[in-house]
Parts: sequence; structure tokens; C-alpha cells
Amino acid sequence: MATGCLGGGIWATGGIASDGNDPFVVTRNTFTNPGDPWSDGEAVIRFQPGPIFSGNSSDYWAPTNWQSLVDRLLLEMQIRLGPMATGPLQRKFIRQQAAVTLPAR
Repeated sequence: MATGCLGGGIWATGGIASDGNDPFVVTRNTFTNPGDPWSDGEAVIRFQPGPIFSGNSSDYWAPTNWQSLVDRLLLEMQIRLGPMATGPLQRKFIRQQAAVTLPAR
């Protein structure tokens, strides 16, 4: 998958993740200018069968500070999927030794 912006792409150091139904990837390194709209980079993206990226907000997560992540050194980013002790599958976005738990759909 190419992103909607020059330079972006899938960064799958640990491979593409799956919750058993859908593949999930991390995109990185889009080249943008201040004020540009989000263009599929710096995000966790879920593909529909096909594989197809719908672009629907339910199929991706991007941090609110996505633009400040652009042009930084390439840091390891991973998706880890697994059952949580208290509920269904949760998505975890790992970046710079920080984790964000995304709500299960």
C-alpha cells in the first residue's frame, strides 16, 4: 500500500498483524507540510477483505500529533494483537516504548 502522500508506506518490522479476521499494518514517513491534511501515514490501518483500505475512521487510527511524527528518525513501530484479560481483542500501537490501547471494534 502506498499512502496518499510522497514517501509513505507500510513499515512491518514484525510482519503484518492480524486479529484472525483482518490484517493490520503501520504506515510511516509521509512527507507533508504544516497544515496539510492527513494522508494515510503515521497510522495503524485495518484492511477489509481484498485487501482494501476503506478510509473509514473505523478502519484506522492516527495520533492527533501525527504531523509532528513526520520526518523523525525511523523508530520501530509495531502492532500487537492479543486477548486482554478483561475483554475482546484490543489493538496496541507501540511507538518509542509507549503503548496505546485502541478500542476493539
